[in-house]
Amino acid sequence: MQNTVMPTHRAARIGLWLLPAYGILLGLGTLTHQPPIEDFDAYARYITTDVFLVSHLGASIFGAALAVLGVVAVTAYLVPGRAARLAVVGLVLTTIANIFSVIFLASLFFLGYRVYMEQTGRIFRSIR
Repeated sequence: MQNTVMPTHRAARIGLWLLPAYGILLGLGTLTHQPPIEDFDAYARYITTDVFLVSHLGASIFGAALAVLGVVAVTAYLVPGRAARLAVVGLVLTTIANIFSVIFLASLFFLGYRVYMEQTGRIFRSIR
């Protein structure tokens, strides 16, 4: 008996597992508690730690990549059927949303790091 599943369909089914992997990665990336912005000193120290970089930025950026690949797999899986148009719309919207979220997270990190460095510089200048 021959295998009637096309290789692209099989690859798409395997790629569907990227979406739960994205959810798990996103959940793991938010396990650490971020101090409130009102406690600026603690907040600024936290967003410059390795834990923040790995958990928030790494998990978010890598997770967004997994989400886009997973949605591509969903689209490839659904295109032969009746839901092709809806799958393509979902692919476009998910890709755009993930790109904007990664840009937003990266800009927040660099803005916070810049403010932290300015505050640290003021402290060192006041000590001298």
